[in-house]
Amino acid sequence: MSRPFALLGFSLFAALALSAWTGPDAAKILALVCLGLALCGFFAQLAWGKARVPSVCESVDGPRPRSSFLFRQRLAQGAALGFTAAFLGFALFTAAWQLRSAPYRNLKDVEARIQGTVVDYPQELYQRCYVVLQVDKAAPVAEASAQVKELLRDLPGPFTLRLSSVLPLALSPGDTLECTVTFTEFSQTGLYSTLSRRLASGVQAGAYLSDFSSLSSAPAAKPDLSQLLAQVRRRAARVFSQHLPRQEASLLQTILLGTENDLTEASTADFQRTGTTHLLVISGLHFTTLAAFLGLLFGIFPLGRVGKNLLILLTLLAFLAVTGFPVSGQRAAWMQVLFYLSGCFGRRSDGVNSLGFAVFCICLPDPFAGGDLGFALSVMATLGLQVLYAPVSRGLGYLGPKKGLGRSLWRPVAESLAITLAATAFTLPIQIPVLGTLPLVAPLANLVLLFPCSLLLYAGFLSVLCLPVTGLSLPFLFCGGCVARFVLWAVGELARLPYGSLSLGQDTGLLTVGVLLLLVFFGSLPRRTKARGLLTGLAMAVALGASVGLHQLRWVGVTTLGVAEAGGSSCVVVIRDGSAGVLSLGGYIDSSGLYLLQAHNVSQVETLFLPTQDGEARLCAQRILENLPVERILLPQGAYAGKDLDGQGVPVERARPGESFQLLPGLEAAYSQDGARLSFTAGGVDVIVELAPSGPGECQVLVTQQRDTQINSSFTVLQADGIMGETGGEEAELRSGRYVSPPEQSSLCLDFSGDGQIQIRREN
Repeated sequence: MSRPFALLGFSLFAALALSAWTGPDAAKILALVCLGLALCGFFAQLAWGKARVPSVCESVDGPRPRSSFLFRQRLAQGAALGFTAAFLGFALFTAAWQLRSAPYRNLKDVEARIQGTVVDYPQELYQRCYVVLQVDKAAPVAEASAQVKELLRDLPGPFTLRLSSVLPLALSPGDTLECTVTFTEFSQTGLYSTLSRRLASGVQAGAYLSDFSSLSSAPAAKPDLSQLLAQVRRRAARVFSQHLPRQEASLLQTILLGTENDLTEASTADFQRTGTTHLLVISGLHFTTLAAFLGLLFGIFPLGRVGKNLLILLTLLAFLAVTGFPVSGQRAAWMQVLFYLSGCFGRRSDGVNSLGFAVFCICLPDPFAGGDLGFALSVMATLGLQVLYAPVSRGLGYLGPKKGLGRSLWRPVAESLAITLAATAFTLPIQIPVLGTLPLVAPLANLVLLFPCSLLLYAGFLSVLCLPVTGLSLPFLFCGGCVARFVLWAVGELARLPYGSLSLGQDTGLLTVGVLLLLVFFGSLPRRTKARGLLTGLAMAVALGASVGLHQLRWVGVTTLGVAEAGGSSCVVVIRDGSAGVLSLGGYIDSSGLYLLQAHNVSQVETLFLPTQDGEARLCAQRILENLPVERILLPQGAYAGKDLDGQGVPVERARPGESFQLLPGLEAAYSQDGARLSFTAGGVDVIVELAPSGPGECQVLVTQQRDTQINSSFTVLQADGIMGETGGEEAELRSGRYVSPPEQSSLCLDFSGDGQIQIRREN
């Protein structure tokens, strides 16, 4: 077996990723299945290993060559090794879940007094403050029940907690914090769910600060190494923020330092829609760029090959420590370690085997690593480069000029395009099912952004290196800011290309990926021919086209009422046959309405209605106007339009209370006399969107922010912060009927297909 570490690493990684998706119960069953298959492989290997290998093997069909017999031996050996690694992955995940996750899954709505140590600086996100704590003590409050006291008493050892607060917290790494919190739970739905991502980052539980009066903190007596590294990361981030505009500084912080959630929501969505999210993750691009820079820097000193390689390795490991040891960065660091150590001994490392070894070394001590999306994108992009770069580069070389200046100009373009296609081909199987989108613009976007992002890394490295010398880093920061502005502009323009990204939904996305993988397996079978390769490529193109067509056909004639979790406001849209009508916008998540429209492949907004005129609603409207064509803007009678809406080249009309207006072709919406509600009927379902406190009424579906609404409904969607979340246990006080709220940072969709039937689903 030529690449044993590749088989071990990828089998272990696949098992952990599958465990994170299916959960611990399925992992137990899969562990037993893999154990049985591994034993079968060992027995087959033992039986075939004892047999004498003839030069020609006889069979009923005649003589067969010796290679056929050896192929069966290698197949048995590979199956035994791969299924053993998979069994190990499933078993480790099950054990880690029982020890490090299961004890904290029953803490929802439990109030406790905790004492812990701050791990990193607080982060501001969605008008909240988040801080990670290493909790040493969790005690029940005075009025806690006996069951809660027993539950907290049985919690094992220290654990890591992600604490949220509506007020800012002035804390530093190493500070001791004592406060009263109420535990929450992370979402467990979907591939790479919130729970999987939190466990992969080392966070075991979540909570919010429920009593500010009892909060107390004390500074650290003596900072340790991890706290010093956090301070270095903080200082670099603050230098970027002080000398660069907010968006450019956020991009530089995200790409260079790996700081979570520094980018705006709109920019993050642009990277997702263009299939370039892997550029934001600390991965091989960062370490390769830094290693190339260090090679030039240390090359001027007479260090020798061994000394130079070791010094580069130490610097790379220091960079990994400053970024906080992200899982994707650990993968890249392991590969660089193998590359430079093999160079010290005058040997050449195998890329695929090194990647497998790196994945194995990361996944073995951390069974939750399979749930980290950044790690998965990093692994798959690197695997694509190792497997496809060389053949794709040769093929593109044949397409260009054969000699002269044209050949010299075509070569770097072909190499960049080969890198783009190779990385994109292997990241799409994750992009499609996880995000539910098919980024058709991904090859072009990667080609355009790869070189600028590399320049951005060079500028960031040089500016950080020159921080001790006052003023010396300013030229590099200026260059970095210019490149960051170009990257943000380019990714925004690429994301707005018509049909640049198509939404398939997670179910259709998984089916599409399964079909594509089967076709790839068919194309990679032994005795490959050119005809079969062309047939496989054609079948893959047909499969992608059929998936898009079937997904579009599925929603023909279906009216969707989308309710986004906007944060503190109402965001409601109505979608049918690729067109949409917006009923309300607002909230501090200013792109929530746009995400909802893009997730349903909306090509045009017929009516953009703004019942409220606050700054948040106008900002949400601007996001839609910048990204989608809008037929008209509708404002209440007497409302001020302003230059931000009136100067968009879109007709601005007025909606009079007590009258109706056309929301979509064939769909009329009634505007109440008091301007407090909108009502319409779609698919035989009566819907009311309550915009402000109003009088009594009846409907089948109600969307409201009013806790004490007087409208009776069979199904109510509540949009007010705190109704269903941080005030847990109060749902019984609401009126009779079924109540739901939009999931955190997601949307709730109600599909009306006719005859009064309603299908409810969640849209990430």
